[in-house]
Amino acid sequence: MKSVVIGATAGIGRELTNSLASEGHSLLITGRDIDDLSVCVQDLQITYGVKVESIVIDASKPSDYADSLEKAAVNLGEINFLFLPIGVSSEQDTGGLDFLEVSEIINTNLLAVISAVRIFQPYFMKTGSAGIIGFSSVAATRGRDENVIYSAAKRALESYFESLRFSFHGSKLFIQLYKLGYVDTYQSYGKMLTLPKVSPSKVSSFVISNLQNGSLVCYYPRYWAPIALILRSAPFNLFRKLVKRQK
Repeated sequence: MKSVVIGATAGIGRELTNSLASEGHSLLITGRDIDDLSVCVQDLQITYGVKVESIVIDASKPSDYADSLEKAAVNLGEINFLFLPIGVSSEQDTGGLDFLEVSEIINTNLLAVISAVRIFQPYFMKTGSAGIIGFSSVAATRGRDENVIYSAAKRALESYFESLRFSFHGSKLFIQLYKLGYVDTYQSYGKMLTLPKVSPSKVSSFVISNLQNGSLVCYYPRYWAPIALILRSAPFNLFRKLVKRQK
């Protein structure tokens, strides 16, 4: 098996690389920090004895990002899975970010994913099932006065994955999207949350366990599905009061 993990040096991406390597996958992994990426590569090779290639790329710079991925895809050849746990958020994302900050969030959470799918699509294995696995957030359930651009980018990502499912329906290429609740990463560090955080390793285990289940859209933890339905259905004034009460 051969897998690509875009955004592999921390959180869910890091745990995915461990899970995949433990099952014997050879890997292409990406990250924006050369030191973090080097540590990941060494750990995976020493611990699991698998082949690991890496690219240092900054997803907030679309042109350089796409060029680097294009070259890597050609050299890598056919793949089985493309995992896209890449993302970035900002505590200042309350509606007043400047253009460069907005661009970084949109580029990393949305355009980087779209570019990776386009670039690697011709290289998916033709002889068996292969998969594109994306990650959204419950933050995309409904707009509010926090994570304004992040939420918008994730909601656009969900629409994009809906379109992917239409495009590849009936083919051997399956599409999976996970809408994640609170995950115990740097993004949630120190925050007082109304529901418990789940560890990146649990997310990774859940994702890996579903690789044979074909196309799906899934909340994780599962209890977020009815919560999201209620939040979407609530009248605006009620939803606004609920949000204010959490602060």
